[in-house]
Amino acid sequence: MNEGSTAKGRERGWVMIHMSIRCVLAAVLVAGVWSTGAWAAGAGPEVTVSISGSLGEMLPVLQLLRNMGFGFESPDDSDQALRLEVHSVVRDTDLLKDLLEGQTVHAPEDAPVEEAPEPEPQDTLGLYRPAVDPAEAAPGDTVTVSVVVVDPEGDVDTIGAELVGVAGSHADLYDDGTHGDEVASDGIWTRAMTLPDEILPGPHHIEVVAYDSYGDPVTDADGLPLRTRIPLRISR
Repeated sequence: MNEGSTAKGRERGWVMIHMSIRCVLAAVLVAGVWSTGAWAAGAGPEVTVSISGSLGEMLPVLQLLRNMGFGFESPDDSDQALRLEVHSVVRDTDLLKDLLEGQTVHAPEDAPVEEAPEPEPQDTLGLYRPAVDPAEAAPGDTVTVSVVVVDPEGDVDTIGAELVGVAGSHADLYDDGTHGDEVASDGIWTRAMTLPDEILPGPHHIEVVAYDSYGDPVTDADGLPLRTRIPLRISR
């Protein structure tokens, strides 16, 4: 369909709308003629008109009626001989269509925005993204401890994890697809750990330490042991 035919279609639509309004006003006048007895008694006739359609179709009609003084009754209009009460009905589907076509839906300004984690530097020795899942567990539960290891010089041989202050809780992490590790040699060292039954409830920490092939802690550029701690809460 070309623009000319579209414009003609819109023009015919407006003509039909104006004809409908004229029909409504004609009905109002007819009601007034047949209600002369009521006028004489001091009670003006009331005509109720319901208009249905999409929001875009109804707004021009309602604006025209308003300009003509109909449909917006005030206390000053109570003594008028003829009053027209207008009800508008908007279909939910049409309202949604008009909203989507005419407006852009924006997220609330205070809505949290999730940012993708920054990739680990591949040339800097370190333990990155330490995590325990779930972060709260009960004694005897199994939690998954993981950490991303960047080791450009190949110094790291073993990653150990231990509940601070809890004897007998040491466990090694793996990057070979076993012991809870999902993908071998992807740089993510993981271990499914079972918590001791005697662990006390409250806040705890899991300390993760990198060791070399001699069993000594790997040190960073400052000469400090390569280690990190992960918070874990033990429930009752």
